[in-house]
Amino acid sequence: MRNAIEEAARGLCSLAGYSPDEFTRGTPICLSYLPHVRVVLKAIQSPKDALLDAGMCSLQQWEAMINAALEQCG
Repeated sequence: MRNAIEEAARGLCSLAGYSPDEFTRGTPICLSYLPHVRVVLKAIQSPKDALLDAGMCSLQQWEAMINAALEQCG
């Protein structure tokens, strides 16, 4: 079972026109998109007021979720 980070990397890989199941030099090509996923997570690490105002979660909950995802990125 893949985690959300791997799924995001696979999605970006597909978006770029590659099969996430392709290999390059013995490594799944989708793994090369993990740094891209990390950049996106860092960009949304600190939510804007509109998200917090929507009441979806507290700032602490949001940051904890994003930090946990970033830990999965390595």
